[in-house]
Amino acid sequence: MVNFIWLALIVLGVIVAGTSGKIEIVTLAALEGANNA
Repeated sequence: MVNFIWLALIVLGVIVAGTSGKIEIVTLAALEGANNA
């Protein structure tokens, strides 16, 4: 159940970033997070 909530938050964040024109920031943050993992 918690996994679905996190998935919904991530998807919603990407959609909002895409519509507001800040998708580059989301992409950079995702890549940086993947490097830290």
